[in-house]
Amino acid sequence: MHSLPEIQARFAATLRGDTESSAADVADDGLPPAGRLRIYRHNSRAMFEGALERSYPVLRRRVGEAYFSQLARGYRQRHPSRSGDLHWVGEHFPEYLSGTLAGTGYEWLGHPGQDRISTGHCFWQSSLFQAETRRV
Repeated sequence: MHSLPEIQARFAATLRGDTESSAADVADDGLPPAGRLRIYRHNSRAMFEGALERSYPVLRRRVGEAYFSQLARGYRQRHPSRSGDLHWVGEHFPEYLSGTLAGTGYEWLGHPGQDRISTGHCFWQSSLFQAETRRV
């Protein structure tokens, strides 16, 4: 029997694309384990890409849906979400774009995102600060 952290780690790997990691941990209750895991994998990818798209709508429009999805999949492999809060999912996206696109002439795609992330972080931190000062 595997420990809960081991099962969770295998399940997380499955959500990121490892198709065989946790099939043995899933019950076959009318739908085969592989089918159940495909549903979770699809939903997880869609939520991640949707959060990234909402953070970078201009970039998404500039590069198109297919290429943005490709970038998002690569980014997710390198920087999987470590939180249940998808607000921070794109925190390292500008650096990822700059590194991934280095030498292609498209490095500039990462630069507008840095301003967006900085603005998002400042707004978020400002909101938290205001909430704290109101309680005092």
